[in-house]
Amino acid sequence: MQNAFGAIFRKFKKSIRVLSYWDDGIPTINNLIQMLSKYKRKIRVNKLDYKYVLSNRFLKEVLIIAQ
Repeated sequence: MQNAFGAIFRKFKKSIRVLSYWDDGIPTINNLIQMLSKYKRKIRVNKLDYKYVLSNRFLKEVLIIAQ
C-alpha cells in the first residue's frame, strides 16, 4: 500500500495534496507524512473526533494538507 501512496505522491508532486484519513489506518499518519515530506516542505495535520453512522467507535479523522 505504501508503494501506491508513494506513486500518487510522486505523480502529483507539483500539486497541493489534501488527504482525509483515519488515525488508525495503514500506513500510519507518520508514514504518510514521511512520504509527503520528500515532495513538499509544508505539511499540516488537523485531527477531528468523528463517529461514523454504521460504527460504534469514535475515530479521529485526520486531514493532511501538503503544500
